[in-house]
Amino acid sequence: VEIEEQAEIVEEKSNCDLLDLAQKMFIALYDRATNEEKKSAQEFVMNAVVEKGMVPVYEWAVQHSKFGKFQVTVTAEQIDSIKKKNDEKIEEFKVKEKEAEEKFGETEIRAARLAHANFLKSIADKSAAVTQYRLTEEKTVGVGPKLDLVFSVLQLALFWDDVPLIKSQVEKAHKLLDEGGDWERRNQLKVYESAYLMKLRQFSKAAELLQQSIATFTCTELMTYNTFIFYTVVLSLVSCDRPTLKSKIINAPEILQVIREMPAVGQLMTSLYECKYRDFFSALVEVSEMVGRDRYLSSHFSFYIREIRVKAYLQFLDPYSSVSLESMANAFGVSVEFLDGELSRFIGTGKISCKIDKIAGLVESQRPDSRNLTYQQIIKQGDSLLNRVQKLARVINV
Repeated sequence: VEIEEQAEIVEEKSNCDLLDLAQKMFIALYDRATNEEKKSAQEFVMNAVVEKGMVPVYEWAVQHSKFGKFQVTVTAEQIDSIKKKNDEKIEEFKVKEKEAEEKFGETEIRAARLAHANFLKSIADKSAAVTQYRLTEEKTVGVGPKLDLVFSVLQLALFWDDVPLIKSQVEKAHKLLDEGGDWERRNQLKVYESAYLMKLRQFSKAAELLQQSIATFTCTELMTYNTFIFYTVVLSLVSCDRPTLKSKIINAPEILQVIREMPAVGQLMTSLYECKYRDFFSALVEVSEMVGRDRYLSSHFSFYIREIRVKAYLQFLDPYSSVSLESMANAFGVSVEFLDGELSRFIGTGKISCKIDKIAGLVESQRPDSRNLTYQQIIKQGDSLLNRVQKLARVINV
């Protein structure tokens, strides 16, 4: 019982530590962060290294210090002392594991291995922790406890941005859930998978999974509830149609309770739906900063800001066959020159189907012919397939 309690305590602490530390590590290297913010984040990271014995995080910091991006303040002597303490702690866990194997049953052996694995996770030693969790799984019975081990590995994989490991663990969790599993763990997996999908820029699927978890969110070991709502709203805005936004986001009581604490996100949500485009652009400035500072969304910053602007422009143009550039610019609170450049770029890339009459100062919508478009796509794909078959035939003939 004592070993099991120790395992639970270590895991609870490591979850909280990893949650805060991952974002601090990101801010410490974030190009658009102020020098004060970077310094504060780097001090936080170094304190975590010393207080929690996170040697792998120290090694990460040393790697980045070589490029002048991180100031390492922990000395070699301190690290040697930390390594020694960690080795002593690990040796204690090994002794307890051996004792459990010699004197007790499967439950005690599993508890001892789990305590060891959770400790390795608490110091962010991914490789050793993953190995230890696999050993723990050998003594684990039932889908639920096995899923908990997968979630622990997923936390480490997300912490270190190990995408292949994230993918393998998500697939493993789905296979386990096919065998059974309670609703709580099913909902937990949706949040973990949404984090993975955010990294892959699959915003539509991620938003869908987050929406399904709004009323039953329990995955606080991965993100706070406010952060969860932030992801749900910003991803839904860029990927969902108006009816879905209305029913799943704007009218959701769980979101309305929290959105007050994020006024810019709330303004972005309501202004886009209510077609208040000037307010939309104003809120987007602040929300874009939040997106840029988020470790999951930052790498997709330009894509996200571009797509949500395109969505606003398309929504504005939808009722019109033509509209003046000046009135559209006034609606968005931007200059005619800025809007002209924006629309030209999006028209050129095929994001917006319209044309600009510079002489008349008009934007003329071009309704896409879906049937003709489908026909053209089939012809294009058929030509591509025919070319590939011909190339293959030549190779076979040779």
